Amino acid sequence: MPSVLHEAILELFRSRTTLAPELLRDVLGVPVPDYERAVSVESTFTELVPTEYTADLVILLEDDEPVLGIVVEVQLARDPDKLYSWPFYAASLRARHRCPATVLVVTPSAAVAEWAAAVIDLGGPNRYRPWVLGPSLVPLITDEEEALSAPELGVLSALAHGRDQEGAAVAFAAMVGLQRVDDNTRSVYYDLIMASLSEAARKGLEAMVQSRKHEYISDFAKENFARGLQEGRQEGQALALLTLIGHRGWAPTPEQVVLIQSATEEELTAWLLRVVDADRLEQLFL
Repeated sequence: MPSVLHEAILELFRSRTTLAPELLRDVLGVPVPDYERAVSVESTFTELVPTEYTADLVILLEDDEPVLGIVVEVQLARDPDKLYSWPFYAASLRARHRCPATVLVVTPSAAVAEWAAAVIDLGGPNRYRPWVLGPSLVPLITDEEEALSAPELGVLSALAHGRDQEGAAVAFAAMVGLQRVDDNTRSVYYDLIMASLSEAARKGLEAMVQSRKHEYISDFAKENFARGLQEGRQEGQALALLTLIGHRGWAPTPEQVVLIQSATEEELTAWLLRVVDADRLEQLFL
């Protein structure tokens, strides 16, 4: 089962279909052909034998015809099976749309990024390597206008840099950018931003919001900060716990996800302390 963090990151790329080609071109230096449209297309691939593989998301860049296919894979933990499916995704997408195709792996984990970037041996002289966007490569977005023009990139920046020295400034810019997204998406992005922050960055963000209320025009953020950060802190703790669970390679059941999301701050604190040393997911709730 995909985790909440997995789905939240994927939503960034679903909501802004140009995000994947922009990151490939501007961050990873991949030549991206000119295109008029970036559209999300079918992400299920089937072999001649009835075995089905489903990628996280497929973005197709189109001019008069398809010019580049991008398979976006959100990876929270190492998964040896992906070393077999990623080359298959690229080859299948290339054959389906008769255009070049590539795989973009997005991960908030530096260790997973290093693992995913390794060359995949296909046998004989053939090799494959996906493009990998780890936290160190995500742009540091502290400019509010830049976050307003690309809210999803601002949130991705907060996720990557929320625990760094510039965490509060990155989070503030990302939250300003939330003005440009719909209400349902805004709630998901807000939780993702809050979960990404260190305690120091969280306090810095609170101070920035309080000192710049006259500039901060997001009613959503004003409402959240007006009633204090308690609820946001619990939501952040829940998302942080689910993030760590994903890093351990565990897949929580729907019931466990509900249990985490409805837990008290005391329960979440206890589970966060246990998750590092636990041998299996069930030990968290003992």
